[in-house]
Amino acid sequence: PDTRRTPNGEFPPGLTFLDAERLACSSSAAVSVWSLSNDELRWLELHDGAEVFRPVAGGGHLLVHGRRGYAEGFDAEGGSVKRLVDHEDWAFVRRSALGPRGRYAVTGASDLNVLLTDLQPGAVRVLGHLRTVPQSIRFSESGDQFVVGDQQGVLRVFDTTGRLLHELRGTGGTTRDAHFLADDREILSAGLDDTIRRYR
Repeated sequence: PDTRRTPNGEFPPGLTFLDAERLACSSSAAVSVWSLSNDELRWLELHDGAEVFRPVAGGGHLLVHGRRGYAEGFDAEGGSVKRLVDHEDWAFVRRSALGPRGRYAVTGASDLNVLLTDLQPGAVRVLGHLRTVPQSIRFSESGDQFVVGDQQGVLRVFDTTGRLLHELRGTGGTTRDAHFLADDREILSAGLDDTIRRYR
């Protein structure tokens, strides 16, 4: 099989497809993008001191996050479009998501804040100080809404203006993941209480 070493030779904590032909992986303080069509391997230039964990993609853009309240967005060519540093310096950014058109980014960190960033003008909106650490963030298929799940099993649905649309309760334990169904009118969530719930 075709083989490429991960950044710093370490096991990559995250892999994601930018599109049908490009794969991104991250490890420690490095991120690489592998073009499967021409076998090109390209390294992205990160800010000093970044400890990157998990890349996410949307709309041809890439978002990477890690410790020190750090998250950074890249465009399709690998150029940095926005560094998100509005979380506390000591915070560990646990989850992040990019909208399907690559305009909006949402991050949730151990400082219990959820931040919505419009990457075009670079405007940041603090959506709220939660009682627990965000465990899951997902955009809807349309990109007009996103859902944030926390350690108490609460799902909060926001639109891209930052307005809270719904607060859904039900999972007895930590929300492991949550997804919109294709029509954006229903949400499936999985919790550490061994349940899957469907919200209409």
